[in-house]
Order: sequence, then C-alpha cells, then structure tokens
Amino acid sequence: MRVWRIVPAPALVLRDGDHEVFEGWLRAGLEDQDRSGRPRELGHRQIVAETLKPPPKKLGVTHWSTRLLAGRLGPATPRPTPRG
Repeated sequence: MRVWRIVPAPALVLRDGDHEVFEGWLRAGLEDQDRSGRPRELGHRQIVAETLKPPPKKLGVTHWSTRLLAGRLGPATPRPTPRG
C-alpha cells in the first residue's frame, strides 16, 4: 500500500529589495505580453461584481460555485451543438 504525505507548498515571501527587482524588470521593458487567442469578453471587474451578488434563491444555495457562476454569466460565445 502506498502512503501519501501532504507537503505544504512554500508561500511566496517577498524579502526586502525584491520589489526593486520587479520594478527593474518593468523599467527594462519586461512587461507582461498580450495573450494569444480570442480576447476576453468579460472583464475581471464584471466577474467580481457578479460574484459579490448573492445567488438567486431558486438555486437553493448560499454561495456561488464555479459552475453556477459560469452558468449565470453564460458562454462568451455560443458553441456549436454536436451532431451525432
């Protein structure tokens, strides 16, 4: 029988001076680049704003789940229906 141990992942700890490294990268022009693929149709603000609203009572839940929130926001674009 295999026994698994849970090992905590190290937390991101910023030491004094680390922020200077990040600022140096920005000054050198090493900024985050645009992502490939279709641009987002929902912004982060829209998603957070919807998350902060309570779910409808008809769902019978007190908190949003990922699937419920995705259903509420709907697909970014309609997906083709598979024929078969």
